Amino acid sequence: ILAIHGYYQSATIFRTKLGSLRKGFKSKIDFVFADAPHIVPPGQFAKEEGEEDAAEGKGWWFNTESHYFKAIEPSDLSVCYEDSLKYIEKIFEDEGPFDGILGFSQGASFVSLLCALQQKK
Repeated sequence: ILAIHGYYQSATIFRTKLGSLRKGFKSKIDFVFADAPHIVPPGQFAKEEGEEDAAEGKGWWFNTESHYFKAIEPSDLSVCYEDSLKYIEKIFEDEGPFDGILGFSQGASFVSLLCALQQKK
């Protein structure tokens, strides 16, 4: 199963969050965790006082020219989207085929776009 993380996450974070699910399937299912190719610039999310620096968050695409994704702001932009498509195509070539795709948040939106594009082929 190809696993695609959400915005401002990473493959490592998503793998950790799915720990219980992975353990439940034991060796019956292999997961491949894709890491979005685009780093979210620092500063989009304010840190709480005393909070350690978080790992670099990543995104599949952005809807602003400043390379942020703001879900509450309508936008016709899809900055870096094409790069992410090429990256996922390479993962399919190198590590596929996959029996399924699992996405969370922005990753789930990306999965639905991938499925729609596959239907057009």
